[in-house]
Amino acid sequence: MKRVSVLLPNDKTAQGYTIRGKKDPEISCITYQSRACTEDTAFVALKGTHTDGHLYIREAVEKGSPLIIHSEDLPSYDEEITYIQCEKPQLLASQIAWHLHAPYPEHIIGITGTDGKSSTALFLYRFLTRAGVKCGLLSTVGIDDGSGYRATPYRQSTPEPEILYPFLGACKSQGVRAVVLEATSHALSLKTARLAPLTFSSAVIQSISREHLDFHASLELYVDDKMNLIRQVRDGGSIITSSHHPYLAQITSAMKPSHALLTYGEEAEHSASLRYTAEKRDLPSCSFSLSMGGRSVSAETPFAPSFFLENIAAAALAAAEFTSDNDLRFLTHDALCEPIAGRYQLIPLEGDRILIIDFAHTPEAYEKLFSFIASVEPARHICALFGAAGERDRGKRAPMGKAAGTYCSRIYLSDEDSRGEELSQIFSDIEQGIGESGFSGVLKKIESREQAVRTALKELEKGEILLLLGKGHEQSIEHEGVKRAYDEARFVQSILEKERFS
Repeated sequence: MKRVSVLLPNDKTAQGYTIRGKKDPEISCITYQSRACTEDTAFVALKGTHTDGHLYIREAVEKGSPLIIHSEDLPSYDEEITYIQCEKPQLLASQIAWHLHAPYPEHIIGITGTDGKSSTALFLYRFLTRAGVKCGLLSTVGIDDGSGYRATPYRQSTPEPEILYPFLGACKSQGVRAVVLEATSHALSLKTARLAPLTFSSAVIQSISREHLDFHASLELYVDDKMNLIRQVRDGGSIITSSHHPYLAQITSAMKPSHALLTYGEEAEHSASLRYTAEKRDLPSCSFSLSMGGRSVSAETPFAPSFFLENIAAAALAAAEFTSDNDLRFLTHDALCEPIAGRYQLIPLEGDRILIIDFAHTPEAYEKLFSFIASVEPARHICALFGAAGERDRGKRAPMGKAAGTYCSRIYLSDEDSRGEELSQIFSDIEQGIGESGFSGVLKKIESREQAVRTALKELEKGEILLLLGKGHEQSIEHEGVKRAYDEARFVQSILEKERFS
């Protein structure tokens, strides 16, 4: 519990605000959900896409909230309540939460990018743990506050301040030395300011391509928001990225003079701090070597596509920099081979058929995954089942369709969190790209995800590969504004067991 007066920011990031009410209440947490308010909870009223938090201030007060943070003028003010009005309530909420739950571990390693964040974060967490570092993790797939790894219960990769900062505080109390934190573009944007108060010890910048332009408005602004991670790295910190990153100029421009740039690249790129070589690659595995400081280590992983090797290289470079272990002894078999939920889950079926479950949901991820499969299994037909997120960036749908149409002989379009948007519109946007690809195969549109998966499995012929894309590790699916439980891997397993497809 801390008094509001000691939680308010007073540095250069502080914004102007108006305080109403003579009291200086004590609070223990903040929330954006009025139904979660208690007598020591601050309520933050946000204007959202579908609703306005100002409409729920009365409920928050009735539930006992002693502090209301808001941006709009209110029709009336309760004399027993403290109100703080400001232009950017999300920024103020993040700053208050940061002060409220401090202190935090000394080392917070941020990882951002369009694709590859979760895999890189998990590999780095595993490498640091194998190196004897007590490590925390907050990612799309899993979390660990120092009490043990578990699947994440959160839908957001970087949760809101009401979850994020208590988590980081718990890491400190559990004796965690370093936290690996997946930093999304939304969380890095000053619109939400979720991560604005944090200082990172180092940053890993993965591949960046078109995504979330419904939020960021343009690719340029999206990239710039990603660069906020670099701007928040402390003096003397390290920036880790690919030697051939398409936005390397923006990365170096965002760096401070005291930052160190560490790069990873393929063997031929001698200037890279760490070099990787794929020695043998097929559908179920990849043998590779990593070289650093004149030393080379050979290993194998079931994450065969080339982009996973880049993720491993990025994580290995970050772990080596943190531990000063250029021998890369943390590259253990279990760290490299333990499955990652919803990431390249390969399931062999009877009749030389193969099923792959993967979270790929961007045009670049599609292109990389499809092209890899086509390169190592050129004689096999590729089938894909996917959709696109509703009420999100429509501009990426046609490129996704074009990538699928280029490589697939059969495509199933289905629900993938359509939310409140009509599936017919989502399908139409994807079909535009499929048409541009010159696709001449079979296209089926099946709205129910379960029915689409069942149909695709039944129709999978000898020697074919079926990709189930876009849901991966997720535990729910949202259609017409209603969320329901849905675990793709578990659903597939139930079909294989009950209907004897395997």
